[in-house]
Amino acid sequence: MPDEDKTSKRLLGMTKNELAQELETMSRRLQKAEADGALRKQAEEALYEFEERYRNLIGGSIQGIFVHTEWKLLFANQAFANILGYQTVRELMDMGDVSKVFAPYELDRLTVFRDARKRGGRVPTQYEFDCVRKDGSIVTVLNIARVVKWEGNQAIQNAVLDISDRKQAEEKILQEKERAENFLRIAGTSIVALSAQGTITLINRKGCEILGYDLIELIGTNWLEKIVPEEDREAFQKEFSDILSGKTAPELQRESEVLTKSGEHRKIDWHITVVRDHEGVITGTLSSGEDITDRERTQRERETLQSQLRQADKLKTIGTLAGGIAHDFNNILTPIIGYSHMALSEVEDGSQVHSDIQRVVKGAGRAKELVNQILTFSRRSDPEMAPVKPYVIVNEALKLIEASCPANIEVEAVINEDCPPVMGDQSQLHQVVMNLCTNAFRAMEEKGGRLTVALGPFEVGPKFARHRKDDVRGKYVKLSIRDTGRGMSPDTLERIFEPFYTTRGVGEGTGMGLATVHGIVAGHGGEIFVDSRVGEGTIFDVYLLQTRIEIKEGDTTDETVPKGAEHILFVDDEEDITELARELLERAGYTVTTENDSSDALKRFSQDPDAFDIIVTDQAMPKMYGVNLAEEIFKVRPGFPVILISGFADTMTLENVQDRGIRDFLLKPLVGYELAQAIRQILDTPQA
Repeated sequence: MPDEDKTSKRLLGMTKNELAQELETMSRRLQKAEADGALRKQAEEALYEFEERYRNLIGGSIQGIFVHTEWKLLFANQAFANILGYQTVRELMDMGDVSKVFAPYELDRLTVFRDARKRGGRVPTQYEFDCVRKDGSIVTVLNIARVVKWEGNQAIQNAVLDISDRKQAEEKILQEKERAENFLRIAGTSIVALSAQGTITLINRKGCEILGYDLIELIGTNWLEKIVPEEDREAFQKEFSDILSGKTAPELQRESEVLTKSGEHRKIDWHITVVRDHEGVITGTLSSGEDITDRERTQRERETLQSQLRQADKLKTIGTLAGGIAHDFNNILTPIIGYSHMALSEVEDGSQVHSDIQRVVKGAGRAKELVNQILTFSRRSDPEMAPVKPYVIVNEALKLIEASCPANIEVEAVINEDCPPVMGDQSQLHQVVMNLCTNAFRAMEEKGGRLTVALGPFEVGPKFARHRKDDVRGKYVKLSIRDTGRGMSPDTLERIFEPFYTTRGVGEGTGMGLATVHGIVAGHGGEIFVDSRVGEGTIFDVYLLQTRIEIKEGDTTDETVPKGAEHILFVDDEEDITELARELLERAGYTVTTENDSSDALKRFSQDPDAFDIIVTDQAMPKMYGVNLAEEIFKVRPGFPVILISGFADTMTLENVQDRGIRDFLLKPLVGYELAQAIRQILDTPQA
């Protein structure tokens, strides 16, 4: 028995390869002992005992082991049966063909391995493949295969280990890794990881896009030296040190600027988190950042536009107010001009009184021109292109300019009144002169200076033509407005015609003045150039094409007051105007009835429609507008002659009032002969 114990211990201490070699050695001994029956019997018993011990050893292994030749299953242990979900080894052995447990898509590959191994070719001894369990599920095994002798023949021994759990774990890790990489790749924010030394250890695609670098240009570089603007580096270094030392909260939010590859500064809203190792030591930071540069720019632009909109509303309000002022001022001027003209007819020509009254008439005429300028400012109609005399427009503008000119600014006018006409809108060209002169005033408001306005004919030369995209030739009128103010820098010169661009403070301007000027000049087919130097002043040159269309000159003004005997109903809410009209028209022989209330006027007319021959009514009255009064009159007497008067015509013209049946439209301030001539013409002209 001691010898048997030694043998068992020796066998258990052998490797599988050594056991196989021992089996072969004992087989050879058995063959040699065939002649000796006793030795043969002893050898057979020893071989049986060895095989039994070998089978027990293999059968008890935790690895699945099976032996086959040409897929014929020669041996399988219980561990292999367990891996495949079978209760006993017998179920496997009865199957016969071990390839039936291989996944169908694995059979070709495993057959190649098997055949190559039999030929002694180079085949991996360790590889993975999928098997089909008894219940149909797939199990992945790690296999170690080698060629062995089995019962005197060549066979392949396989040792397999179930690695499904490990494969699932690996697959899950790969999926999580892929998910993380996808998140980093498609994230809409920049994600950056920095080491404790400030080295970039991770940055996603969005971060590279924001900074303008490729990934290889950023990984391993120092964030402070490469990305932080120079003026912010000291502050960044201090804050980064505080984060690493734990002086700040583990999570914090900051806005800071980064320097892109192109040199552009962009503002990023960062959310910063510290990174710790397994011992809790801070080893760096992980940050996500949103580029808010465009958002902040948009917000600033929105605020600017809102401010400009408020300013535009103010301008609109001022325009409406200007119209109202003009209306009221015309109501005041009407009796002044009317009574002055009547007074002139009552005094001796050449007397001191006559001269004094003429001065009143002249002053009232200048006031009338001023009101017309206010009306031009408040008018919002479409441009009306017609041949105009530029010197008339410039002279009218200069009257307003000189009236509002600061005391420390001298105005010099060099106007050639023989300038040919140009095709344009009178109010828009007036606006060009006013805007350019107003800008000149602002440039000189601190120290004063001289404003020079020059106008004269100009013929195109090579210097002017090269600025044009087309080959323009022709004769122009040149308007030059020069100031001796502070001048403009080259950067400002490049942008002065941009809409909303202004060098003035908030609330001091809309930045639309020069943009409007440029648009008007371009719309008139002209050109505008500017030359300026800091400290030396500015000159604007406007070129407008001359036109060959002749301006129709009006006839000499006829100031006679025609006589009549008809009955006139005159309606105006201003008593001074109705009294003036009564006296003026009664002197001309008319019978005049006046009303200061439009409702009373309608009532009086309705009571006796045939008593009146014509109605003259103001437009803007408290209870009923003049056009509405006319509509009610037409209901009583269709086609009855009506003249409409107004102190401010915003959108009202002769054409659109005639479309409503009104015969004529006059603007205040009324001059006696103009009103009397209009009344006589309508009464003497039968309505079609």
